[in-house]
Amino acid sequence: MGFVGLTLSVVMAEKDIPRIVGVETNPETLKQLKSGKPHFFEAGLPEALQKHQGRSLTFSNSVPTQVMDAYVITVGTPIDKTTNLPVLDQIKTATQQVAQKIENNCLVVLRSTVSVGTTRNIVYPILKKTGKKFFLAFCPERTIEGKALQESQELPQIIGGYDSESAQKAVELFSKITTETVVLSSLESAEMVKLLNNSWRDTTFAFANEISHICEKQSLDANEIIHAANYKYSRSAIPSPGFSASKVPRGGFVGGFCLRKDPHILIDVGKKNGIELGLIKTARQINENLPRHVAKRIASELNDPSKKIFLLGFAFKGEPETDDIRDSPTIELVQAFQTMGYHNLYGHDFLVPFEKIKSLGVTPTALSEGFKNASAVCFCTSTKRYQQIPLQDLIPLMTPRGIFFDTWRLFDKNNPVFGNSEKKYQSVGL
Repeated sequence: MGFVGLTLSVVMAEKDIPRIVGVETNPETLKQLKSGKPHFFEAGLPEALQKHQGRSLTFSNSVPTQVMDAYVITVGTPIDKTTNLPVLDQIKTATQQVAQKIENNCLVVLRSTVSVGTTRNIVYPILKKTGKKFFLAFCPERTIEGKALQESQELPQIIGGYDSESAQKAVELFSKITTETVVLSSLESAEMVKLLNNSWRDTTFAFANEISHICEKQSLDANEIIHAANYKYSRSAIPSPGFSASKVPRGGFVGGFCLRKDPHILIDVGKKNGIELGLIKTARQINENLPRHVAKRIASELNDPSKKIFLLGFAFKGEPETDDIRDSPTIELVQAFQTMGYHNLYGHDFLVPFEKIKSLGVTPTALSEGFKNASAVCFCTSTKRYQQIPLQDLIPLMTPRGIFFDTWRLFDKNNPVFGNSEKKYQSVGL
């Protein structure tokens, strides 16, 4: 019952599927869910969970003994931090648990992001050993945190079946949830779709971030240049390295559980097929190095590890808002500062609990206390709520000639508050 499983369960309940059982093995999380409270932030989720929990939606610590029409596997598929290879232990365990309960004609759906061939070569053999007739499909989840309930019902559902009957069974299930399904020719084709979606985004963001580096060296404004390159030029949609009000995607810090791991999974698929995916690999390296690049820029100007640094935004992204800090670039920024000897770190986030910030070796604090005597402040996410804070009151609290690092260009660099205060405005690509 993580982000994928819980949001899907609630949407199924909203669509009047009569009986949904969510399996959660963590005792504390299970207790919280049974009380009708989600264990992570997602817009609209608390209200929907309260509405359906204990009615059409119930929770258990194991796969139900009663036969279900469909089993949807949504467990995590992390990558090993050392090898960057996918870890499939949870997939295998969940499939084995489902295999113990299925009867003839049950549908099994794998929804976790996996390497190409996983459904056929890992999941299928485990289910096959049961001797039962079953249907098997891979149907990737592609929603964005913060809009998951909405997008689950709006985005076309990609479906890959083991055979045509399996695909049709999956279509019958997901047609109850969303308005459109897209049936592909194989399990592997559907597995590849999710990897392509996130690897493409990662690569375009990396292009913007690399352009930002060369602009910094030449004292140019990457945002200004990219905006001009895109302006009324239909063949160009270059992402901006900072915040952009347009529909053009953005570069800047790139993090999150999916965007970080999915390119590595695709790179591994390439290796297994004798292909070096150099572009995707380099793009991932560029994006992973950006937090360290920002930390070095700030540290080189402070040149004193005892100075106070205030970091704003610890979730991996800001819009739509989330409290998810998995693979957050801010964590990598913190670690980079700590490696360089900077431990006088303070932090703020509108949604991430103080305890999580404190666990990173950062002192959680309110906005005014964070700005007070800070030699550098760094806005790490694009949360629009930061645009509403009273800069004219907060900036004077900083030390003279302090650094104001606006990673996402949330603020106008020409705002008089910077010129009148001797504070140095900096950003990625500037």
